[in-house]
Amino acid sequence: MALDSADGEKAVFGVPQEQSFSVMFYRKDILAKLGIDTAPTTWKEFEKVTELLIAGGYDIGLGTTSSATDIQNIFITMLYQKGGALYQNGGTEISFSQDIALDAFTEVCEFYTLKKLPVKYDAANRFRTGEMPILVADYITFYNQFTIYATELKGMWGFTTLPGTMRADGTIDNSVISTITCMVVMRDAEDKKDVAFDYMEWWTRDSIQSQYANELVAVLGPAGKYNTANYQSFTEMPWSASEAKLLKKQFENLVGMPEMPGGYIISRYVNFAFLEAYNNGKSPSDELQGYVDTINREMERKREELTRAFFIPTDYNLFG
Repeated sequence: MALDSADGEKAVFGVPQEQSFSVMFYRKDILAKLGIDTAPTTWKEFEKVTELLIAGGYDIGLGTTSSATDIQNIFITMLYQKGGALYQNGGTEISFSQDIALDAFTEVCEFYTLKKLPVKYDAANRFRTGEMPILVADYITFYNQFTIYATELKGMWGFTTLPGTMRADGTIDNSVISTITCMVVMRDAEDKKDVAFDYMEWWTRDSIQSQYANELVAVLGPAGKYNTANYQSFTEMPWSASEAKLLKKQFENLVGMPEMPGGYIISRYVNFAFLEAYNNGKSPSDELQGYVDTINREMERKREELTRAFFIPTDYNLFG
């Protein structure tokens, strides 16, 4: 993926190889028993379904503190759905001082503090027993695991897109954060760069990625699906018609979260702020805002260390 920097220099970040994103898994049999005809499509509907499930003695899996990125990704997804962005001032500062970010973070925290959603759980076991009939998880990792983990439940579960946020015009924003794994050539490999780029170009071709993905399924069965970043190859994998339709809709709404120098620090402080709100009853917005300067200082330190001006892409939806 190559993008022009602010000074006109071509900056090559990497060639996308794999990508991951979350979808919402649900137990069809349990929702039907409770009179819930369809899975929630917006966060408002999600709240109502959550209340019904909790009243019936069930739990909902939205994300765990075992992985700090779980809480962060739900928060950033809501932020983008509301029309916000992760960075401001040309990508040099975090946006967490803005009201839209604070509102999104508070909304996420309240699922755990007010609705009492669990912060740690065994996703596969609790989804299998039915204790957790709705679960937000990675579309490939959990699908592959559960396909062979609970064969007795075949046909009794499914997945759909993550809930969206209703816009003023009545449409639903289904933006979801996508994580990309890229292939890169190290700067010190100057004498091998042509061979390396030839291999990268070959490996990421539609035909090669499709062949690899389908051979995995042929060898491993339905649980061998591969999270290719090649959209054409994805469409050629053996999904059912309904699954392919849902995943295509989600693909069209994926948002690439920009990586900036020092960005690794964000999930740490988002998780710290969340834990203060969850464990100690602190204000989510106050806690998040309290880490803004700390995050900005780390980003500034990394820019100085790397001795170049970085920029933020203007087109976030790089996968549509």
